[in-house]
Amino acid sequence: MKMNKRNIFSILLVLLALAVAVSAAGCTDTDNNTTPNGTNGTNNTTNMTINQSIVVVDPVPAGFTLQSEGRVVYSNEETSINDKLIGYQAYYQYNNSTTGAYLTVFECANATAANGYVQEMIDDNNAKYGNDSNVTTITVNGHNATLITRTVTDSANPTRYDIFWAKDNLVVLVNGPMSDLTAMESLANASKL
Repeated sequence: MKMNKRNIFSILLVLLALAVAVSAAGCTDTDNNTTPNGTNGTNNTTNMTINQSIVVVDPVPAGFTLQSEGRVVYSNEETSINDKLIGYQAYYQYNNSTTGAYLTVFECANATAANGYVQEMIDDNNAKYGNDSNVTTITVNGHNATLITRTVTDSANPTRYDIFWAKDNLVVLVNGPMSDLTAMESLANASKL
C-alpha cells in the first residue's frame, strides 16, 4: 500500500486524538518535561520510570522489523493544549512493505489516570466515528484491551485496528496503517505489557 496524503492525514488524526485524550487523562508532562501529571494539575508526581527500551520488543514477532524508536513529545502546537504529552514510540515495518504498526507507551501519574485515558479514547472514537467503527474487548497479556475496528476509504487495505489498554500507570497503544489483526495482536502480546 502506498502512503498517500489521506492515509498520512488519518494517522495524524488518530495521533492527535490520542494526544488530546492522554492530556485529559493525566498522562502529560509539565513544563520541566520530566514528570507525568495527573493528580491535581500541578507538578507533584513522581519522575518518569520508563525509558525508550519499553517499546523495543524482543523477540520481534514474525514479519515485523523494528525501524525506529524514540521519545514522543507532543507540544501545544500539535495538540492545542497547554501541557506536553510524553511517552515512547517504536515503528515496526511489516513484511518489508510500506505498512507497519506503532507501539506507543505513555506513563501516567497513576492507574486511575491510565484507565481514564482508555475510556477517553473509547468515548472519542464513538463521538467521531459512531457506527462506522466497532469497539470490542480482547485480551492482551492477561489484560482486557480495547480493539477498535474501522474502515478507511481510498486504501488497498481499508480495515484499520487500534488496540490499547492500561497496565498499572501505563497506557499502551498498538496501531498503524495495516489490516492484519493477527499480526497486530502478535505485536501487542510481544510487548509483554
